[in-house]
Amino acid sequence: MKRVNFERRTTRRGDAQRRGSILVEFALVAFALYLLLAAGISLGRAIFAGQVVQSAAHSMARELATISLGPGSATLDFDAALARPSVRARIYDPSALVIDRDLYPTAADLDAYFAGLPVVNQLLRPLYVVDRVGGANYLRYPGALVTGPDGLTVMIPRVATAEDGTTTVVDWVAPVEEVLPVGQTTSHFGIDAPDTQWAGVASVRVSYPYQSATLSAFGADGTPATGAGGGGGLPAGYALAGGSDAGLYAGDLGLGEQFAYGRSVRPFRKLITGQASFRREVVE
Repeated sequence: MKRVNFERRTTRRGDAQRRGSILVEFALVAFALYLLLAAGISLGRAIFAGQVVQSAAHSMARELATISLGPGSATLDFDAALARPSVRARIYDPSALVIDRDLYPTAADLDAYFAGLPVVNQLLRPLYVVDRVGGANYLRYPGALVTGPDGLTVMIPRVATAEDGTTTVVDWVAPVEEVLPVGQTTSHFGIDAPDTQWAGVASVRVSYPYQSATLSAFGADGTPATGAGGGGGLPAGYALAGGSDAGLYAGDLGLGEQFAYGRSVRPFRKLITGQASFRREVVE
């Protein structure tokens, strides 16, 4: 009569059950670890971006407060000061926010180009993104690609998103702008500003549209890449330059596109700003 080893058969069945439970436990733990990793990466990028824009704002406010802008500069407003050739050459040039990458094919060429840019553009370089529009390759600051008085540049839309994923542009923000006291609309860069407490102060805000590469949150099918909401409300003289290929900063408004659970969604997005103020030391 054949003898059956019931103990060995039971042991094999128990090993298979344990292996199955281990796989289930690993799947649960791995999902939690992925969420922690993604959150950590996103938080780290946001902190890094905040440090970059704060450094850029501090440097720009200090330079504007100490640079000689030439005769009649004492009563200039902020926008007029930014248009001065000395500021464009030394401090900040909005036309250098968009770079045709094909003109600088090697890393050495690109480094040499950035070395000749104003100080704020150099400081913002770590935040530039690669974009492809109409067959052209760009290295540019994030936001909406627009044409303006300075050629191709960038403007940042502040948007509101409804529950159905519809995106509406609330207003437009320049990457660099003046910080004004609450309730005021007149520049206080000139020493003749109405509010004598703030007169002659260089106050700068640098804005950066941070978008998460690891966490998706907004949007319905089809809306992220097209930038629903249109380009209404752009400042006079500016127009949208057209959409870009699919990607994190895709679409007319630069709101990006990601894929989650088989559908296209708009990535998590927050506007990060850095601010600094210095009283002007040089007026002419």
